[in-house]
Amino acid sequence: MQIPSLIAVIFIVCPIAALLFVVRLVAAPFSSKVRSQMQKHPIIHIVWASLAFVGLVAAMNPASLTGGTRGRYMNQQNHYADAFKAGDTNVPLFAMDWFAPTVHFCRVNQSGKGSARRDVGHAIQAGVSISLDETNLLALVSVINQLPPPAKHSLPIERQIVVGCIRSNQWFRAVYDRADIPKELEQVSQITGAYLPWYIPTVVGRPVANGNGSEFFCVANETPIAVSAGWSFLQAWELNNAFGMASSQLKVISGKLSLFEYEHPIAVSPDGKTIAVATEYELCAVDWKNRKVLWKAGALEHEAYSGKHLAIGDNGRTLFAAGAHTIERWDLLSGQNHSVLMANEANMDGVVRFLKTSRDGKILIAGFGLRGNQRPQSIAVWEVGKNAPALKFEEKEGANADLSPDGEWIALSRFGTEKLVLFKWRTGERKEVQLRNSGDSYSVLWSPDGKRLAAYVDTYPASIIIYDTANWKPIAHWECGTIGFGSEFSFGSNGTLYQIRNNELNALDVQSLKSLNAD
Repeated sequence: MQIPSLIAVIFIVCPIAALLFVVRLVAAPFSSKVRSQMQKHPIIHIVWASLAFVGLVAAMNPASLTGGTRGRYMNQQNHYADAFKAGDTNVPLFAMDWFAPTVHFCRVNQSGKGSARRDVGHAIQAGVSISLDETNLLALVSVINQLPPPAKHSLPIERQIVVGCIRSNQWFRAVYDRADIPKELEQVSQITGAYLPWYIPTVVGRPVANGNGSEFFCVANETPIAVSAGWSFLQAWELNNAFGMASSQLKVISGKLSLFEYEHPIAVSPDGKTIAVATEYELCAVDWKNRKVLWKAGALEHEAYSGKHLAIGDNGRTLFAAGAHTIERWDLLSGQNHSVLMANEANMDGVVRFLKTSRDGKILIAGFGLRGNQRPQSIAVWEVGKNAPALKFEEKEGANADLSPDGEWIALSRFGTEKLVLFKWRTGERKEVQLRNSGDSYSVLWSPDGKRLAAYVDTYPASIIIYDTANWKPIAHWECGTIGFGSEFSFGSNGTLYQIRNNELNALDVQSLKSLNAD
């Protein structure tokens, strides 16, 4: 590629002009002739000074005038277009560049060879070598021929994907949006192995409350009430204000509870009035506003494992309580034990790993599996008024689960894959959706209206990505994690996503988030 004449002027003529102008400025105080010339010809010296300034900038920071690494790749794209029109048969079949946080490129020649890597200015790093067989080369050509028209609106640099390619014996050029990547370009990424992540805007949450000696455990579904616990006490927090206000300490428990080892030992009724607590020694329910213990019962079953899980359903009337292997149904207000729903599930060692109810309180779901970090591999579903499971099924790869607000769909997140499985448990229908940019997800959570999905993903540190469930596009990234600390999440009725991180309660208004491409 020849250097354009303008670049030659900038990098050759301008630096020489800068050197001569500096010499002239140094000589001016000592030479009346030079001073006289500068006074008689001010316009010439102003132009000279401008060229000198450009020359100095070019000498000190060439990238500021050439566009740096990005400019080099943009010039390359222009060269490909000109070369193809001139009959050059060596131009690439496909060229793609995107620019944030560093320049990434993909080149595939007409024989199917190429590479997809990143250029950090001083080095080419990472990526893959491309060598397509005949089948994949034909697939690439087919996808290229289906690429849609480019975005009609201008895009900021960090969202641009610049594509140049041979299509129907013509040179095709388009700029696409990394916040709305066409499915055809995602297919190109799959065929070539080129890294092409979606651009996701970063959003900032807000602090809601600090436990000051206690740790948070849960938030009510239908009213802004959170519950924390410390050594031998509970506190309820009213979240209507900008910063949560705590009740006085309720001395109703013994010891300090923990979310460790997948335990969820506290649940609060949807209306926020009643708190259920399971300790190593007892199960109880508390009316916190009246500072009254409603009832107490003995400890849940903890054979060889101390884990415990509580969930409240049936419009706040029913408490579901799980010990190590046993799930029971209780009346929340009276403490009557109605029935045992499950005991000693025959999966691995049968430990209850999660227990949840749907948003409407009509469906209960539980997961069973190994202790430690292995995901549940056996899942059971109940209608809340019935003792026998409506369905039991296996997930051999292990999966965490969340129920859609109406309880009809189960979202199964499997660590090690971006694909989320949606399972309509009444009919057996299963479908997969790709959670773009999620990588590995620890868990997912449906918003109250079902229009958003929050995925707790394995970034460093872990964070939340919010998806639009109409098209499964990512719309926001909440960088809320802290290295060395895990988080629990729950949705309030108004669409606020609450993060529980030890003694901190933080929040993100998910309902207000919109796609960058929303009309």
